[in-house]
Amino acid sequence: MSNEPFYVKFSRCLKLLFVPLLESQFLLHLPDLYHELAHPIIVHENDPLTEPFRHSLVQFINEVIVYINAQITRYRRKTGPHEFQIMLNTWRHSWLGWTIELFCDLFAVFTLGPAYAWSHMHLTIKFGTNPYAFKRYEISSHPPDNVRMKAILLGLQMMNFESQSKEIEEKWNSALTFLSHKPEPEYNLAFPDHIVEQCVVRAFEGISKIDCRIANECTNDRIHALLNNAWETFWSEPDSYPSWEREEVNKLRSELLA
Repeated sequence: MSNEPFYVKFSRCLKLLFVPLLESQFLLHLPDLYHELAHPIIVHENDPLTEPFRHSLVQFINEVIVYINAQITRYRRKTGPHEFQIMLNTWRHSWLGWTIELFCDLFAVFTLGPAYAWSHMHLTIKFGTNPYAFKRYEISSHPPDNVRMKAILLGLQMMNFESQSKEIEEKWNSALTFLSHKPEPEYNLAFPDHIVEQCVVRAFEGISKIDCRIANECTNDRIHALLNNAWETFWSEPDSYPSWEREEVNKLRSELLA
């Protein structure tokens, strides 16, 4: 039987998205919803409107498998520890889940912009977990947070959010220094740069083909502007941010109820 919680099965069956009860009162983590909205696009089959996104995902997974198989062949020819082959076989299965999460991250980045990167960084630092941690001998669904942030920053650069990407990267690197975690020796074998870069390219191709708006510096619709302005205000005016946020949330509620 699946180990999924009941509410996960229930939400998938009824096509619902569960959100914490008080989440609507705050703005800084609403960008996470963009990530969650990408999951139904991936799992909902036989829809020609969203098929290109799934096709790009499958295409990338096949490219990862080619890479993993090449590494397995390489280590079979060596007299090194047998554990490497076990790890590689495990990663070959884990990359399915890792790809889904990365594609959802990139969907959020490409459609919303820097706000999602800030949100992901803030959430990771808040939990204080090892951003390089991943399971080597057990199949897992989520890649390390540092891999996710690397893909997110590459996505921002692809969208020409160069200054925002640089600012976020500087704060992320400062957080990594503060947390004092180091990647395991196998980290770069599991997540080589060229694979992460290819993931960003494939995700962009897929999203571009499903009639979704790709955010840019000129994007200024109501929600996009609000969520991105929230993070800009948080960093530039932290003392006055809580009152600014309350006012903006109330404005948005009034608009939605009008």
